[in-house]
Amino acid sequence: MKKYKKVIITGGTNGLGFEMAKILLQNNYAVYIVGRRFDNFSNLKKNYKNKISFFYCDLSEHRHVKELIKSLGKISNVHLLINNVGGVFFDRKENENGFEKSLYLNYICHFLITKSILPNLIKNNLIINVGSNAYKYYNIDIKDLNNNNNYNFWKSYCRAKLLLLYRTFYLGESHKKKINCVYIHPGFLNTNFGNNNNFLFRLFWKILRLFYSFSPKLSAEIIYERIIKTEDYSRLNLKFFYIFNKKKDNNIRLNLNFSNKIYKKTILMIKKNKD
Repeated sequence: MKKYKKVIITGGTNGLGFEMAKILLQNNYAVYIVGRRFDNFSNLKKNYKNKISFFYCDLSEHRHVKELIKSLGKISNVHLLINNVGGVFFDRKENENGFEKSLYLNYICHFLITKSILPNLIKNNLIINVGSNAYKYYNIDIKDLNNNNNYNFWKSYCRAKLLLLYRTFYLGESHKKKINCVYIHPGFLNTNFGNNNNFLFRLFWKILRLFYSFSPKLSAEIIYERIIKTEDYSRLNLKFFYIFNKKKDNNIRLNLNFSNKIYKKTILMIKKNKD
């Protein structure tokens, strides 16, 4: 794999992550996929063999993520990290370590993976945090990051995406000239997002996708052309990309002090809930 650029993709066996993996495999990348759908990985493996590796991981579980981090730490000279995995939980659920699952899957697992990968990135690196325009609908409650009070699936999801946006800003600002970090809204995509919930919820989401969704393949192609093909990633640092609406692209400008407060609070949560 030494002759290829290296990319790590979370949630890479389905939806947008899977489409990104296929494009990058075709364009001189060695792809390290993190996910749960080994069958999809096997189909890619047939065609790309030594260019692709698979790490099974339930990214909503802290124990699994800790084991994953040990494996990913062995990968040197990483060019690109795509924090893609995400999900929504209609009913409030906690993982084995007491983290609310929407918070963990959409934010904390990315926080931990990124933190562990930073020393292994090459100089011209790029971290892509796959977020959502839904970040804007709720503010962060710094005293209730774990969504213990008045749980609402949409509020929890939106807050997690906002936390990821602040994480993007904190990384790009505090590690300027060393780390290049962008946040993207990939569009409302026709994927399996939400299928882990009850029948009525899945039906509702299916109807929404039927009328309003975009193709994950098309989204992946645009991400590759507009972002990944850029030769100098330092030009992209702290950019917010709207994949299907280029006119809305902007620079991320947030409060660094509050970003730092979120960082410290997240670290405390992780230490408090560790095994």
